[in-house]
Amino acid sequence: INDWNSADDGFIRTWKKRMVSDTFGDGLALDIKLEKESSPGLLFTFILYNDYGFISASGGIINNSDDTLQVKEIYALYDAKLYRGVDVSDDFAMVDGFSGGEPLEYGRRTYSPLTRSNAIKSRNNVLFTFTTEDDRETLLLGGLTYNDFEKFAYIEQVREVELKRGTDGEESLLCYLNLPDEKEDRNKDGEILQVLKGDGMQTWQNHEFRCEGWLLLWRHLKI
Repeated sequence: INDWNSADDGFIRTWKKRMVSDTFGDGLALDIKLEKESSPGLLFTFILYNDYGFISASGGIINNSDDTLQVKEIYALYDAKLYRGVDVSDDFAMVDGFSGGEPLEYGRRTYSPLTRSNAIKSRNNVLFTFTTEDDRETLLLGGLTYNDFEKFAYIEQVREVELKRGTDGEESLLCYLNLPDEKEDRNKDGEILQVLKGDGMQTWQNHEFRCEGWLLLWRHLKI
């Protein structure tokens, strides 16, 4: 929420569960509260409704200071990872659920809501799907209400999946690093891609997606 993150040091975390009943029906809510000195309290609520297969996630703040706070951004889920370790490349696709309420950010040009690239941002919802053996896996992410804020859905898959497939369907990826989790990758021919220096990492906003800058070293070793 704004510049405060639930993973920040110093927060005291408490939780409670309660029954809810609203326009979606009856369900069970989990409220998580994070509090520390010199910071507003952070609130996150996750709700499971009876007879529904989705999870409702929401976030907010408790202003425990005498100052006026303006909430600019709330991420109920931020940098969450799904399907880790699963090959999602088979029949992979994402669909932008933007419903046409205003001109598309991409301009007035031929636009398809379906993409097979590795990242998508929608003003409404995003459907993510792929197959594993004989089963199809599907994830739908989006806003339930729009009373107070615009709600955006972002989904990014690890770019390695897209690059391994190649434009012609042939694998052409020599080495790959998923920063900041991985520091070195070596292929069978002895070529290495590694992080030479991680200190002084810079983070910036590039249109829809965050970017992180690293200094990388590519070298070839004779084995």
